[in-house]
Amino acid sequence: MKYFIIFFAVIISFNANAGTWFNDAEAFVGYDTTNYSSAFCEEGTGDVKGTSNMGARLNTWESESKRWRIGVQYTHLSCIFGRDYTVYNAIGVQATYTFWSRKR
Repeated sequence: MKYFIIFFAVIISFNANAGTWFNDAEAFVGYDTTNYSSAFCEEGTGDVKGTSNMGARLNTWESESKRWRIGVQYTHLSCIFGRDYTVYNAIGVQATYTFWSRKR
């Protein structure tokens, strides 16, 4: 399935009429907290509300107007301070539309 998603993103990108290709790549890391226990933490093992999120994104295509972007992303989620109950690893495709930007 993951190879199909990557293939799909690349095919969409190559069918685009105007725009630029492979503009940027980025890594991200973050901390999320919940009011209750995180689904990723084992109860009784420290802080069970905190979840780490990290991954990488690769922009595949950006439209000429810079409003549309298509890319692929890898994401990892797990318990940040307690013991992991379960983890989440996924690769996916993103289509992003920008309503406004100060960068133009």
